[in-house]
Amino acid sequence: MTIKNVKYKIKNNLHIVGWGKEAGIMSTALERIVGKQLKEGFIVVPRKSISTMWSYPEAFPKLDSRINFVEVGMNGLPDGGTVDIARKIANYCKRLKKRDLLIVMLSRDSNDLLCCPRDTITLRDKLRVLNRLKAANATLVEINIVRNKLSAIRGGDLARLAYPAKVITLFTSDVSAEPPEHLGGGPCVYEPKDQGALTVLTRYKLLDQVSQSIREALGAPKPATAADGRLNENGRYSFVEQYVIACNEDAMERMATQVLRLGLSPMKLKSTCSGTVDELAQEYAKIASLMILTAERKITRLELYEQMTESPVCSLSDQMWELFLTDDKWALGLCLLLGGRPAVHLDGAHSGKSGPNQELALRFSLYWCMRTKQYPILRGYTVWFLGGSSYGRDGNTSAAGAYGYKSLAEDVYSEYEKARSAHKAALRKLRKLVEDKQSGSEIAVRTSRLQ
Repeated sequence: MTIKNVKYKIKNNLHIVGWGKEAGIMSTALERIVGKQLKEGFIVVPRKSISTMWSYPEAFPKLDSRINFVEVGMNGLPDGGTVDIARKIANYCKRLKKRDLLIVMLSRDSNDLLCCPRDTITLRDKLRVLNRLKAANATLVEINIVRNKLSAIRGGDLARLAYPAKVITLFTSDVSAEPPEHLGGGPCVYEPKDQGALTVLTRYKLLDQVSQSIREALGAPKPATAADGRLNENGRYSFVEQYVIACNEDAMERMATQVLRLGLSPMKLKSTCSGTVDELAQEYAKIASLMILTAERKITRLELYEQMTESPVCSLSDQMWELFLTDDKWALGLCLLLGGRPAVHLDGAHSGKSGPNQELALRFSLYWCMRTKQYPILRGYTVWFLGGSSYGRDGNTSAAGAYGYKSLAEDVYSEYEKARSAHKAALRKLRKLVEDKQSGSEIAVRTSRLQ
């Protein structure tokens, strides 16, 4: 078996475990390749994930699959089933031998699925500690230090259990092609699990607010194992290899191929944009307008280059200078390809099915409409935005795609505002009727008492 030009000898010694929706599709594809060389596998996915795989018949599990698919969690949070399957996987990995090859598959939505509290603490106690850290505005790094310390599988513990077997970690990344080592708590990445977690709770004055079992678990030193003696000069396990199987750059490459077939000219700008949804929407509208203004010779290529390299959200490399196509080479149109991970800030509990890509499309429509008012020459161009989500609750669902365009802001948004105003007015009227009715009832009661 060859992965990224590295060869591995397999002879009925292959095992698979994994967490996340993309892990489900990856595992079925791998089983079709290796066939009976796979002994057994366990893939943990969010609830209702298996049914969505029917949309991709080529990726659906074989009828005689040796992989066990388990749906767990509730509303994005771990539950008893999450812990049970994690402990089953941990016990399975303990039985692996030196000749075995364990493939661990992780995708972006695996963080809460990969939950296995240590035997001395309960899931409820663990979640309570993490929620208190979030309420205290602890950083994600600090929260993960505590979470990993309380876990029997994160922070390198899965690799410790599997040793002396060879371990290969396969990632799907929504950003870069570099292995996101701490994805899902880094189950195969060495972590000393020292007193750092205790320090975090002390820093936020939470030590007295947790149970005795939690304090004991945080203070207990991590027992040394044979696997910890197999660290290389970089502090990583020498028996663990890590690979990114798919990332934004791969997706953009396939998009560029399809764009060419449609007669458009693709421009792959950047695959690792970062920022809030609102910031990315502004930058995407800015990029599109600058491209057109350059083609119309309203600004120079140097001005385009200077404005785009200074962007804090989506700064482009020096290739931008060479990539830009003049309008006579746009063919049927120009297609700008960008990717990244927009951040969304939610207030309160949300149970909807939409995601950041849909908000991005809406906000792009608003900002593009504003740009056309600022530069009337842009109105002569038809500009569309297509947002696609590859992870999160909306990834691989009917909410995974969204379009944005100028008239969405001018026509649809204005109609939405009218409908919302009418709705608010109706609510105010209803509230007044209810209040009047209650007031009338109180008067009637008082009158009857006086009589």
